[in-house]
Amino acid sequence: MNLRQLEYLVALGAEGSFGRAAARCNASQPAVSVAIAKLEAELGVELVRRESRGTALTPPGESLVRWAREALASVEGLTVEA
Repeated sequence: MNLRQLEYLVALGAEGSFGRAAARCNASQPAVSVAIAKLEAELGVELVRRESRGTALTPPGESLVRWAREALASVEGLTVEA
């Protein structure tokens, strides 16, 4: 798991689509999709339901987004402090 994957997951949860999440993160849609798939494989759990009208977070995905927000905020705080 890396910070970029967490950033993509938070954006995906907020935006509801891989394309909009990619735009929000200044990344390509395939890069976001691959990163999320790798995160799901690493954790062994489905985080995102891919639907014809976009995406929806699964319950574990929603839980991880809360943790990811805290982790990203902590990293930002560390950067500011340094």
